[in-house]
Amino acid sequence: MILCKPEMCTACMACVNACHHGAIQIYQDGEFFDYPTIVEDACTDCGNCKGVCPILYPQKPVIENQKYYAAWSKNHKTRFQSSSGGLFPELASYILSKGGIVFGAAFDKKFSVYHTSVDKLSDLPRLQGSKYLQSRIEKSYRKVQQHLESRRPVLFSGTPCQIAGLNAFLKNKTYENLYTIDIICHGVPSPGVFQSYLKYLQKKLKSPITHINFRAKKYSWIFWNISVDAKNNKTYTGSYYKDPYIRGFLRNYFLRPVCYQCPFTSLNRQGDITLGDFWNYKNSHNAAKNFDKLGVSLLICNNEKGDLLFQSRHRQIDFFEESLQRALASNKSLKEPFEKPQNRALFWEDYKSMTFETLLKKWMQKEKIPTHIYIKSHFKMHFVTHVMYFFAINYWRVMKRIKKLATIINVRQKN
Repeated sequence: MILCKPEMCTACMACVNACHHGAIQIYQDGEFFDYPTIVEDACTDCGNCKGVCPILYPQKPVIENQKYYAAWSKNHKTRFQSSSGGLFPELASYILSKGGIVFGAAFDKKFSVYHTSVDKLSDLPRLQGSKYLQSRIEKSYRKVQQHLESRRPVLFSGTPCQIAGLNAFLKNKTYENLYTIDIICHGVPSPGVFQSYLKYLQKKLKSPITHINFRAKKYSWIFWNISVDAKNNKTYTGSYYKDPYIRGFLRNYFLRPVCYQCPFTSLNRQGDITLGDFWNYKNSHNAAKNFDKLGVSLLICNNEKGDLLFQSRHRQIDFFEESLQRALASNKSLKEPFEKPQNRALFWEDYKSMTFETLLKKWMQKEKIPTHIYIKSHFKMHFVTHVMYFFAINYWRVMKRIKKLATIINVRQKN
């Protein structure tokens, strides 16, 4: 039995969940990505694994009258603690209120990411927040199926390839009690690089790490920070244009190989609902006050089921319908995958031969930003800061007027 080619494998693990003979094992390649492989001695050639592969047998998702929204939770705390507008906890809380169960990505004790489930509102924060790593699906699809067969409401959230894997595992059977949310995905970075980064931070903080928030809104949602807490009560904060891991991630040096040719980066979404950041959002509504600090979500209802789930919580959400053009402009991954860097292979050569500190200096150096962006991303915009911000973005215009005024004063003094 042959699975899909490694360079096209998304690690959705539908094949692993479909095999009941223990004939598929997981191995890590040289870049620390997980791949399934068949144990020939245990394989019965039943074909279950191959039949559920969404790459070998892609299925057309159910797309009906897509609607696009800029949206955010009315609950200030929920919105602030979320990566963007706080919609996932709002939608998930509805499923939990109906006695349902919610699947999503969570950190384990070693800060690797795996898919798990919660059935209590108090446990929901474990699944909240962006995690710039691919989660291990493990046997989640089997558990989802068990709950569905018992007629329990299920909400499953994940990357588009994981939703495709779940649908394929379920043989695209329609379950009225299943709701799916796919996220707008940039691509999944190497867990090995992330663990090297954590060791670097642990050395820097001189203490074990206890908590990670990839999208802390210390000053702003737009100019976000990664925040890492240590056991000795020290905290590391790195802005998105300065933190080495985020810089390497956004430069696409260590994404999973298939991410550069991802078949799911389009408007043919896999989930009933799609969630992401509404980047480049233009404030045209009074209700959007402080959106740049609190966050705005892009919400796409892909079909009737997604629309019904959204409507179930519309009283708890501020939302404004947007155009397809504005939705597409907000996220490149709705149109196409990010390009593979020409020097990606060289990065991996250096990763295997250099110390991590040396690697950072060569590949993950901070981004240069304009002065006005620095001010806006580092200071709360009180009156004095507004003055500094105005001066920074209008420096040459202000200096030109000062010189002109000085010339007028000099002329008058001579007369």
